[in-house]
Amino acid sequence: MTYSIEILLSQLLGEAKHGGGSEFVYSCPFCVQRTGSASYKKKLHVNVEDGLVHCFRCGYKANALTKLIKDLSADVDPELLKRVKSTPTFSADDTLKSFIEGMLEQDQGIDKKYYMINMPESYRTLSSSKSYFARRCKSYLATRGVDDSMVEHYEIGYCTEGKYADMIIFPVFKNGYPVFFTSRGVGTDNRVLNPSREECPLGKSEWVFNIDVAHTYTGEVVIVESIIDALTTGDHAVALFGKDMSQAQFSQLMALPSDTKFTVMMDSDAQMYTHKIVKKFQGIREVHNVLLESGDPNENRHQIHDLLQEKSAPSVGDQVASLLGRKRSKIA
Repeated sequence: MTYSIEILLSQLLGEAKHGGGSEFVYSCPFCVQRTGSASYKKKLHVNVEDGLVHCFRCGYKANALTKLIKDLSADVDPELLKRVKSTPTFSADDTLKSFIEGMLEQDQGIDKKYYMINMPESYRTLSSSKSYFARRCKSYLATRGVDDSMVEHYEIGYCTEGKYADMIIFPVFKNGYPVFFTSRGVGTDNRVLNPSREECPLGKSEWVFNIDVAHTYTGEVVIVESIIDALTTGDHAVALFGKDMSQAQFSQLMALPSDTKFTVMMDSDAQMYTHKIVKKFQGIREVHNVLLESGDPNENRHQIHDLLQEKSAPSVGDQVASLLGRKRSKIA
């Protein structure tokens, strides 16, 4: 049985851009470790004939596909990798066949390093479009405090057709790959749509927005509800897509460096959930909360710095008041 080298690489590195001849270009998974920040632009050039690999952003290099695959999958048997040749196809014995077919399963699970989804077919990035609707989207986002640099870095886009037509699309990345997305209308268009299980086999409770960037921080990570809250709170903020935190999201946050400190800053109507999340971290990580007097972090974005400076560990009184449903008029 033979398998295409390109199929194997697509499972390891995601969708490729054809660079001409035998060369393919991918998003580089090594950029986070080597530069301190993720890159979702395709800069990793792979020649499937001569096996030469080079990222023109972080400088990663390999002179054989076997080295690239080993760097991507450290748990793969080196002897098995020797059977992978730098040719368009390679013969697969039972061991290699099992390895590849395992990677090709549709639902790889959240513990699989190279899980990814396809974005909607008509998805376009706002930063690459000059259409009237793209300009309208960027103007709307600007009123919410999301500037052009954020739009470009997080590959915020829109759709031109289908059920997401004329909606803003917020991709969610993990390990440099798109794993989920959410969408919302513009201005007075109050539509909010999440993808179906057919589009995203693993739903929003399995992911944390901005987790790749959070891995580059050695200090505080702020946990908020929505993507726009996270974008306007700062690079060190992550979003849960809702008031509660799932076990999968908790596990991803606990996988951050052991000296990471957490601050929970949910919407003002979610104080009960704030303390529920704080309780999960207490005793194993340093954790604080900010109880907003009103609104959400985005609506309080002009005083975010002061709010975070005045945070403290949650008091018993705050927790009791929250559980009783009473709103606090101070920062806790």
